[in-house]
Amino acid sequence: MAKRLYFFSVIFLLTLMAVPTEARELYFGIKGGLNRANVSDKNYDYWNAVSGFHGGGFVTWTFLDSVQIRTEFNFTTRGTQVSESSITGNVRADYFEIALLASLVPRDNSRLRVLIGPSFAQFLGGTYEFTTEFEGFLSGSGALESDDLNPWDTGIVFGLDYIRSHVVFDLRYTWGLDNVMNQDKYPPEDTPFSLKHRILQFGVGVRI
Repeated sequence: MAKRLYFFSVIFLLTLMAVPTEARELYFGIKGGLNRANVSDKNYDYWNAVSGFHGGGFVTWTFLDSVQIRTEFNFTTRGTQVSESSITGNVRADYFEIALLASLVPRDNSRLRVLIGPSFAQFLGGTYEFTTEFEGFLSGSGALESDDLNPWDTGIVFGLDYIRSHVVFDLRYTWGLDNVMNQDKYPPEDTPFSLKHRILQFGVGVRI
């Protein structure tokens, strides 16, 4: 976790340093929206998406006609569900997510922008309910413990947003890069799953 925090801090500082002091526009905003979250598993394909939400705020620097830098701070819910003979149940996990996004204008005066950049999410907690024949995996129901899931999740965000006056609409996809399960508690040789987050989001933001 310390390595990830250090990595994020370096990227954040480099982002700030890249913004010239003569930046023409700096604005803040709040946002929220809906999630459609699932996990990808290299061993099994029977995981199903669940609905959730996200909400938070953002800061945007505009320093070129075609480029903005946006930093977002969001509370977001993720999870999955499954109904098979060997495993049945669902899980919801809550995260605090920071995204560092480049917002690129494909042509002059376009209201449509392309979003791309990394995200860093810290696991906060959650709930689960599973009935499974797999040993070494969550079974029963209750609250997720702090060491059940990987404490940090790194992802790549890509999508589109559309700006209308002070309102921003965005559609994006987050491709998780890390194994969701805490491999110190659930070693790969004891757990049959290799899960990575996949989240589709629709959000609406308002510049303050």
